[in-house]
Amino acid sequence: MKKLFIALVAMAAILAFACTQKPKEFVYMGQLYGSWNYGQQEKIFGKVKEFKQTHYWAEVADGKIIKGKGITTEDRKTTVLGNDFSQTFNEAGAALSFRSVDENGKAITDIRATAEGKFIRKAEYFNADTLAGIGLHQYEGDVLVRIDGYMPRNDTIQLNIKFESDADGHLKKMQYYNKKNEPQGYTIFERNENGQVVKFQSFNATGTMTNQTEYTYNGKGNRISQHEQVFGTNARVTDYTYQFEFDKMGNYTAIIFLKEGKPFIYRAREITYYE
Repeated sequence: MKKLFIALVAMAAILAFACTQKPKEFVYMGQLYGSWNYGQQEKIFGKVKEFKQTHYWAEVADGKIIKGKGITTEDRKTTVLGNDFSQTFNEAGAALSFRSVDENGKAITDIRATAEGKFIRKAEYFNADTLAGIGLHQYEGDVLVRIDGYMPRNDTIQLNIKFESDADGHLKKMQYYNKKNEPQGYTIFERNENGQVVKFQSFNATGTMTNQTEYTYNGKGNRISQHEQVFGTNARVTDYTYQFEFDKMGNYTAIIFLKEGKPFIYRAREITYYE
């Protein structure tokens, strides 16, 4: 009986451990230039079909943090948390679309991509359903190395972005160039041993830093704090800590931003998976 009891406890421990493991499949957020968290490569686990993110003011009711009123365009001038958006992926994990909207559902950013397997070949940028720009993606092996931007009906490059990555394919630097191939601004990323961004810094064409954001993570790899600095005319410093709710894949379904220890923003996520 004692041996049976020990075996059952061991089996329960194994099952509990297995249930907390995140699946090996994942997609990266921020694959399309102009999309939310571009370049940070946040992993969303599972075979993701569609991802939606919406922001609300956080409120407390009956001792629980809940969604309050939706964040408006005017609110975003001070919160700087990104727009509400939806994004779709193919079964290989390549982004097929990105659409951000205001509080009335009006499109702010509308990107539609063509992909072959896990490789994005072309991204089309629309303004009120009118094609406004085209981005062609170039790879070396599995790694994205360049995007060339064109205006519709024009074979001349209007801008390009060059990428530097580490041996695991994590972005280290994005360098922007104008149509004359003159260097413009750039962004550099520092990552931990899990490939998660711990710091990113953006610079303008003169090499002056315009903003810097730092993140910390707990032992489970969940982001627990953010320290953001914006320099120049609109200089500001913002600090957040986080609380989370998760789905069965181990992905966040709610991220609650705490400012000075008090509930501030409620970021809701809806994730649809391929069966």
